[in-house]
Amino acid sequence: MVVNLILKKLNLFLAMTRKTKRKSRQLKQTIYIVCEGTNTERIYFEAIGQQPDVFEKYDITVYPSEEDQRKASKKEGESIKTDAVNLVKRAKEEINNNYNEVWAVFDKDGYTKHEKAFSDAQKHGIKLAFSSIAFEHWILLHYEQNRTAFPKSQNVIDYLAEKCYYTGYSKKADISIYPRLKERTETAIENAAWLGREMEKNRAACDDKIYELNPYTTVDDLVRKLLGFNPVTYGYITETLRINDISITVNDVQRHCGITLRVSIFNHRNISYSVNNLCDWGGDKEAYEIDRIRVAARIPC
Repeated sequence: MVVNLILKKLNLFLAMTRKTKRKSRQLKQTIYIVCEGTNTERIYFEAIGQQPDVFEKYDITVYPSEEDQRKASKKEGESIKTDAVNLVKRAKEEINNNYNEVWAVFDKDGYTKHEKAFSDAQKHGIKLAFSSIAFEHWILLHYEQNRTAFPKSQNVIDYLAEKCYYTGYSKKADISIYPRLKERTETAIENAAWLGREMEKNRAACDDKIYELNPYTTVDDLVRKLLGFNPVTYGYITETLRINDISITVNDVQRHCGITLRVSIFNHRNISYSVNNLCDWGGDKEAYEIDRIRVAARIPC
């Protein structure tokens, strides 16, 4: 039985924030997101941006909006180009417009010029939420851990329907998929971390060119930021992982009446950390909290 170890960094800012009598008003961070296509990804991130907690913290602009599309349709000979290279080009135009961050969201499906898109993005400080083979693999990760190298997005869509995960899905549909996925977002983030770990050797073999991998996704980076989820690191039983100044090894996991973890912790600095009691997450996960790092064991069914 394979036992996966999840290390979750907790938010340091929240841990250090003091309660005050008067709540100070903070300026929103401004984020510009350019999306491939005009429906699925755009509507997904618009829906996230409308969530009360997100709206309070971020001022998000998503391109191409419906207004962008209407304007383009009225101009003869003009169309909105949302391939990877042109998305990055559009993102570059917005860098100097006082945005705190600029992101480009696109996938590998049916496109060949990703090397230029990645190179231009890195050169100009544009962050990427990339998926291979398609954005639909990010959707699939809401339901299961899967490292199948689907040849096209339609193959992922067919699989989602076959497994009865998401029936009636269409890339061309002008509907929001986020409400249906919302409650599974944390699972998708964990599964994306798992996929990244599973593809480590492949990533090293292609000299860190993630656009050559299938499957792969970094959409979780943008979603985590917007929704305030904690970063996730995946490891395995008996493996030692270091996060900041702490090395952690889960030496043994036993399942009798619940889950029992035997954990080794090595502190690399001459300061003290608190270790809290075992936290019962229910289901197949339990965890220790070590200062701001959570150690969790998951035993797949």
